[in-house]
Amino acid sequence: MPDWMNRIRRLAGKPSERLVRKLILLFAGLAMLIVLLLTFISYKMIERQSVESFVAGSKSNLMLVNKNIVRYFAEIDQMSTPGLQYDALIQAAECGTCDYTAQIFLENYVRSMFHSRNDIESLFFYLPSHNQYYAISKGEPGRTVRIVSDEEGRIARQKWMAMVLDRDTNRLIQTLLLDESVGYARTKDSYIAYHRVIRTLLEREPMAVLTILFSPGGRDEILRDVALAQGEQLLLADAEGRPFYWSDPAFFEQAPLTEWLADIRADEDGVLDRVLGGERYMVIGDMDQTTGWTLVKWTPYRLIYASAQKTRNVSILLGSVFVLFALLAVSLMSNAITRPLKALTRKMEAFSRGNFNVMVEVRGQDEIALLSRQFNRMVRQIEELINERYRMQLAEKNAVLKALEAELNPHFMYNALQTISTNALKKGVPEVADMVDALAGTLRYSISRRDRVLLREEIQHIERYLAIQKARFGGRLQVRFELDDRLPDVEIPKLSVQTLVENAVKHGVEKTSVPVLIRIRAWPDKLGTVIAVHDSGPGMDGEQLELLRERLARDWDDREQQGNASIGLSNLAARLKLLYGDAARLMIDSDELGTEVRILIPRGGNDGNDSGADHRG
Repeated sequence: MPDWMNRIRRLAGKPSERLVRKLILLFAGLAMLIVLLLTFISYKMIERQSVESFVAGSKSNLMLVNKNIVRYFAEIDQMSTPGLQYDALIQAAECGTCDYTAQIFLENYVRSMFHSRNDIESLFFYLPSHNQYYAISKGEPGRTVRIVSDEEGRIARQKWMAMVLDRDTNRLIQTLLLDESVGYARTKDSYIAYHRVIRTLLEREPMAVLTILFSPGGRDEILRDVALAQGEQLLLADAEGRPFYWSDPAFFEQAPLTEWLADIRADEDGVLDRVLGGERYMVIGDMDQTTGWTLVKWTPYRLIYASAQKTRNVSILLGSVFVLFALLAVSLMSNAITRPLKALTRKMEAFSRGNFNVMVEVRGQDEIALLSRQFNRMVRQIEELINERYRMQLAEKNAVLKALEAELNPHFMYNALQTISTNALKKGVPEVADMVDALAGTLRYSISRRDRVLLREEIQHIERYLAIQKARFGGRLQVRFELDDRLPDVEIPKLSVQTLVENAVKHGVEKTSVPVLIRIRAWPDKLGTVIAVHDSGPGMDGEQLELLRERLARDWDDREQQGNASIGLSNLAARLKLLYGDAARLMIDSDELGTEVRILIPRGGNDGNDSGADHRG
């Protein structure tokens, strides 16, 4: 028998031979069981959290991107509408090339329409009554407008022509991913053909058919916001299930798209579990309820579980290393233990089984006594650590529950308000629906996680807030906005203007029974942007004004000493100082004609000098 096998046999021996070796086997088994159990539990928890987090993030992302897709096609609809040129366009289309003025008008119209967007590849203006069409394309030299004859009626015989003429909407979006025929010459970069019929107003006779071939640049820029990992697939389809984008044609050619799209639209959550090509996919979709545009994402479960599997593997590796090192350490210690330590060994065995009340009787001052004292001290410390760890786990769970509550409650309130608004509209109470919609918008804005917003976003929020207050005060509350047109995209702290407006309502409107005018103004200053809110309420005397200015000048660390008085303005002053330093200012003036509060947002958000903004009456 090899020598190394003899050494292992001598080291292992029989479990009953020595008490220390029993402890070794017990410790190793418990450690392995704990490591495996904790690894399995953590893996399942992370796996579930990964799925929930992925679904929530993907649904939110798809919803936002799908809204942009709907807006993209709405812009194309708007662009293709003749508008104010409708009558002149009808007259020119009726004349065709028989009148030089009409021909020049149509050429200019086609040219201006072609150059109105960068993603237009080709544009065709077909005149059914003249069997000819005007054409312009990026592929043509000089991009000039050509007049092409269609005496054979090739365009009129196209399948899409019959479809668009039969539609009440007078428009048709034709996908070119399936190699459908357009009739016109098209470039390889075109992905859709947009058709619009131009009819007479009274007889509804088709006078012209506008066809625009678009490149996928605008579409791809929007879909780029859907980050796809390797193996994920994305599909964009219209209400009829026709694809307008697919990330991998070979993948979707083998998938039952019609069936899956129907299932996605029928599912309340828009989440499916499907298997394709031997791989399991999570299918998440978002459908616009108005237009039917549907955006669907296929993600292999192996990608969703990748982080959980990686964590599991690392946990198993670390646990195995820990068990091996622990087993080696205990084995080395057991070889150094002698027979006089059996009593201590028994105590340790009881301790290893979870009895933390064991104490070794200490006798003498030798090494055994020192070891016994250290053992007793270890027992007490471990018991304290376990108790402390238990308390920490309880506190951690409570903190997690409170965090989840804080995240879910605002969304629950927002969804509840939306439900109340819908019921109010159904029951014919639009005033209540408007108030609830305003309140829901205010809630959504308030719980957003951005620290800074655009001035126009804050003003929209103020309009919703004042709509609620007007329902409360009626004619007593009057509002006037005086905003410089150059400032809508200026960044300001979120809820900063609302703080000023709330202060005006509380101290101006609520304290008097006569009508009060609140003026909300914003103008550029040499130091930045000035925002002022003035109310025609009772105002303050000089002593109150000085006291308030003194409170606003205090450091934020002294906020507890000033109680709840002017806490809103104090908080705003502190936020301005934290965000912009001494360059930001909060100023207040008051007299018998009312009170005005102004804030100065420094230009570019950088620290400025200490001078204030000019007061404008």
